[in-house]
Amino acid sequence: MATLKYFLKNKEAKNETLVNLIFQYGYYEIDPASGKKKFKFLKMSSGESINPDFWNPTACRARETKKFPQYPEFNSRLKYLENTVFTVYRKFINDGEFPTPGEIKKEVLVKINKAKVEKLGGDEQIGFFGFIEQLIEDTRSGKRLTADGKQFSPYTIKGYVTTMNHLISFQESRNQRIDFDSIDMDFYNAWVRWFYKKKKTKNTVGEHIKNLKVFMGEAVDKGLTKNMTFRQKKFKILDETPDTIHLNDDELDKMHELDLKEKKNLEKARDLFLLDCYIGLRISDFKKLKKVNFVEIDGVKCMKIRTQKSGEQVIVPLRKNAIQLLEKYDFKLPDLFEDQTMNRMIKQIGKLAGINDSIQVTKTIGGKVVTETIEKHNLITNHTARRSFATNYYNATKDAYSIMKITGHRTERSFLKYIRNTKEQNALRLASHPYFKQ
Repeated sequence: MATLKYFLKNKEAKNETLVNLIFQYGYYEIDPASGKKKFKFLKMSSGESINPDFWNPTACRARETKKFPQYPEFNSRLKYLENTVFTVYRKFINDGEFPTPGEIKKEVLVKINKAKVEKLGGDEQIGFFGFIEQLIEDTRSGKRLTADGKQFSPYTIKGYVTTMNHLISFQESRNQRIDFDSIDMDFYNAWVRWFYKKKKTKNTVGEHIKNLKVFMGEAVDKGLTKNMTFRQKKFKILDETPDTIHLNDDELDKMHELDLKEKKNLEKARDLFLLDCYIGLRISDFKKLKKVNFVEIDGVKCMKIRTQKSGEQVIVPLRKNAIQLLEKYDFKLPDLFEDQTMNRMIKQIGKLAGINDSIQVTKTIGGKVVTETIEKHNLITNHTARRSFATNYYNATKDAYSIMKITGHRTERSFLKYIRNTKEQNALRLASHPYFKQ
């Protein structure tokens, strides 16, 4: 049963102190070390402050006293926030999802911030942010589809929500309303500078610019604005090729050979990660794998699935080490850990396997190019599995077209940007060419 309680941040305070809330609803994660359930809850500030003398700890509300005459409005605001939390939680449940505390908080802030924005902006303001929220809802419900008639991924929707939050925060920081007509080059440059002050990477800023261009394009199509500045060349989507990594076959073998029998959760995380290194699925598709997805075609064991993003059927022949992992679990994969937990565990596994080469990573943070040296295991994430699959298979076969049928890349150029060969690997491959043997 879900419960929500308000409490004072500092009940011994002599002056005003913040009122925080705790929302408990049975959410837990598995502790990697002990294998036990670790219950988690949503804890956040209400944004309200009160003197402890005027607080009723039993009712978790302001006391009804003449010494605090604003108690009706104060309690009303707390009730509004409580209702918002429960509304967001119930929507997740009705959609068949069991949200993390962070996901609930993000959606609650969207609704709270939107209310503030509309109060600041009036009817015209509701048009801009109201339109974005409706677009997000239409995308989530399936009313709005991709150009080829498919539903958008949850990651796309999450990105839209985050971009709307940033637009709201940007507006509040400048105390100037944003409407359709204010999206010009001055806005673009100011928004980029605002992101850079927050030390955001170039690619992160580019993702939000891309989403804003989507919002404006939809608004133009619906006749809500004639502002076309967002289609100018200078209103560009910032991007740079990230210094991500892949794990080669030797490194995967090192992980495979680790004895983790006394660390069952690490063993399970290792097995799941390695399996995806051998079949190359997006995490959203990997999570859906069932026993029925593993088939035999003319005597060849394969993985067969229709992918969520493209809707196309993908068939991957299984390597011996992939088959061994699947047989270990009788082709019924155990549940995946939550993404953050999985990322933490596979970094630990990489360290245990001695994957500690020094890697130089360069990226643009806050508008400045930053280079740092990081041990390779600290760069391993869930997505490293898919990159490792693409890179290792390409190095072994040089058949980009066949691998693209699995990864879903539309052009060879985009695929070759995706694979992660190092400069050293490229040089060694060139060294085998007759030209360099002269």
